[in-house]
Amino acid sequence: MKGLAFNVIAYVIIALIGVALLLLIITGSLQTAAKNAYCSAYGGIVLILPAPEGGEPTVPAFCVYDQTVEDVVIREGDVVTVSRKIAGYAIACLKKTETLNLDGNVTCYDIVMQNVTDVGEENVTTILINEGGCEVLQNSDFGCGSRDQLIWNVDGGRITNQRLILIEYNSNNNTVEVIA
Repeated sequence: MKGLAFNVIAYVIIALIGVALLLLIITGSLQTAAKNAYCSAYGGIVLILPAPEGGEPTVPAFCVYDQTVEDVVIREGDVVTVSRKIAGYAIACLKKTETLNLDGNVTCYDIVMQNVTDVGEENVTTILINEGGCEVLQNSDFGCGSRDQLIWNVDGGRITNQRLILIEYNSNNNTVEVIA
């Protein structure tokens, strides 16, 4: 009887591990974990081995992330033009960072606004809808997909007299936040 109980417990543990691995494969977390393990192991091996004759060893592109913040200036323009630029920077931020498995928030762009007024989340979302951006960056608040990936954290809800806007990627939620 004791042997049977031990076998059953062992089978249950193996089944739970199998289900956990299946969930990791389905959600894509296993791919991210494998990439992080590879990049960490590669970095450790590169530190141990002597450098090649030509200089520094090459590192795979997906193991490198340039965390510099890009400064951008948007001069005066109509609502549609400014909304298109903000939507473009938000999509670029999402594409640049979502596959890298980063922790926390990463600021992609510091945008200095000059003489730009009255731009709201609905203006940016209209651009996403009209130009096919909802496939990349969804905003369920205004009927652009089923997820809310565009977080509008602007004082008063509209860009009126704000001079600096940040576009940040939040890796915990896989969202892009417009902050002003």
